[in-house]
Amino acid sequence: MSAPETPDAQEKKLAVGLNPYRHTQLTWIAQLRGSTMNTEFLKAIDAHIEAAKHDPDLIAKADEVRAAIERDAKAKQEALANLFQGAAAGEGDAAAQPTRRGRRATEQPEG
Repeated sequence: MSAPETPDAQEKKLAVGLNPYRHTQLTWIAQLRGSTMNTEFLKAIDAHIEAAKHDPDLIAKADEVRAAIERDAKAKQEALANLFQGAAAGEGDAAAQPTRRGRRATEQPEG
């Protein structure tokens, strides 16, 4: 039987080490808000992700990565197209066959 499609089944678990000072602060925040530490962690992570979306340095790096991905994809598409382009157009054509490198016809084998 497959796992149910619930948010809990899709979650990744993360262990975070906190020093006692941070742990105490987070515990108090959660208690005062009537919340849980997990909820407070998720709120902090969501705020961090939202801030990252507006970070000019991070946006610039993402643009660089996107451009590199596009260049790589284009190169792979061209390589794949070239692989099959020659096979369809030149099948059976002697000119399309690779040449063998080796001895010239005029050379005699050593013996």
